[in-house]
Amino acid sequence: AYAGAPLYFIGHLQKNKVKYLIGKVCLIHSVDSFELAKVIDKESAKNGLVTDILIEVNVSGEESKFGVAPGDLCNL
Repeated sequence: AYAGAPLYFIGHLQKNKVKYLIGKVCLIHSVDSFELAKVIDKESAKNGLVTDILIEVNVSGEESKFGVAPGDLCNL
């Protein structure tokens, strides 16, 4: 937290960057794959932490946008 304020990460996140966020943010807004969620869980566990996440859903179906398709949400 910065000066007592909780920090959130918003935006596309690459799996290889997760290690730089764990312990610095309390919420990641942009999880769009099971693989990314697994990396967040693994890095959080290594640090004895739980990191809250929000799933990013691509409701428009645009290929230029990130997020899981609504039909694949339950599988994630």
